[in-house]
This record gives sequence, C-alpha cells and structure tokens, in this order.
Amino acid sequence: GLSPPRHKRGGTSMASERDQQPSLRVTNLSQATMEEDLRELFGAFGRVTRVYIAKDNITQQSRGFAFVSFENKRDAENARKNLDRYPYDHLILRVEWAKPSVKKNPGAQSGLASGFTSGYGKALPQGLGGAKKEAAPARR
Repeated sequence: GLSPPRHKRGGTSMASERDQQPSLRVTNLSQATMEEDLRELFGAFGRVTRVYIAKDNITQQSRGFAFVSFENKRDAENARKNLDRYPYDHLILRVEWAKPSVKKNPGAQSGLASGFTSGYGKALPQGLGGAKKEAAPARR
C-alpha cells in the first residue's frame, strides 16, 4: 500500500491538483461585473488562482456567470458559505461548487474530437479528391 501515495506525491499529482482546484460557480452576475471585481470579492476569503467570466462569443458581454478557483478548498468553502445569496451590484449572487472537471472532460473531448473530425472531414476529401483527379488524367 506504500507505492500509490508515493506515486501521488510525484509529478502526476501536481497536474491533477491543478485540474482539481476547488472551483466555485457564481451565477446571477450583472453585465458590469469584471474579473477584477470577483477576484477582489472572493480574494477576501483566500488565494484565488483563476477567475473566468463566461462571455458571449459575438457580443463579448458577460453571460451572467463565472468560475472562481481557489488554491485551498477550505477558503473556497468559506467563500461559498459567505457569498451565496450575497447582494452584489443590485443582484443576489448564487455561489455553488462547480461541477467536477471529470464530468466536463468526456464532453469536452468528444466536442474537440467532433471539431477535429469536421475539420479534417472538410480538408481531407478536397485535398485527396483533388490530388487523385489531377493525378489520374495526367497519368493517362
């Protein structure tokens, strides 16, 4: 039973810890809320490692929710307890644990994979088809 903990202390744990930083999902944000605002608000409870405000791809306006990651789970829990239903910028914030990234990954991977297949799907047939059509008449 000694080798698994030793292995965890190695390089792999750092990567998985980075992926599994305690993250909170903050909803009901106003359009005006900036990442710095959230960093300041949540930073009162501990070291914030990442703030991500979801924005509309086209308008670049806030979609009203964000993710805040903490270095320490206790700090994140503290922030969650204190800031859930907190009145902020004329709205009442909702703060909950972000869904674990384990659940997100399969979706993200299939999304990426489908993105790549459609990319290659568009590129390869044209390239290959074109090359074959040109090559065949040239040989005859």
